[in-house]
Amino acid sequence: MSRMYSNLQPKCWRCGCLDATYYHIWWSCKSIKVFWIKIWWNIQKIFNRRIKFTPQLFLLGIIVDCDDKEIILMLNLITAARLLIGQYWKKEFLPTLEEWFFKVSYLSEMAKILAYLKDQSQEKYLLVWKRWINFIQYKYDIKRYYLAFE
Repeated sequence: MSRMYSNLQPKCWRCGCLDATYYHIWWSCKSIKVFWIKIWWNIQKIFNRRIKFTPQLFLLGIIVDCDDKEIILMLNLITAARLLIGQYWKKEFLPTLEEWFFKVSYLSEMAKILAYLKDQSQEKYLLVWKRWINFIQYKYDIKRYYLAFE
């Protein structure tokens, strides 16, 4: 950006790095790396397996070794993280894991409503979101409205 706009400084607003490229801002900054590691750790818990920690997955959404339903959930999980990073653009602090949980829960609810509007069936919704529902229920020890339409 500083090459296009001469009044901008090429300095990272989070860590102070003097050569802050988009790659640095979104991935390699020490501060943002901590956020991505938390997201990665939770995604591994959700899928109950090892997931490679790569910018191809988290920034570009290039997913390998997953079936179609897992791909949809994975894309929603990493999209929620990217949306939060965008919301915190130019701020020194980062989104919290709690905010990520809320953002993913919001996406889950939107998917649930969409499934209801399309065919009033929960099966498709649960095929994709069951792992998230189990994870969040276990995490917060809650029984929520995920399991049945009213």
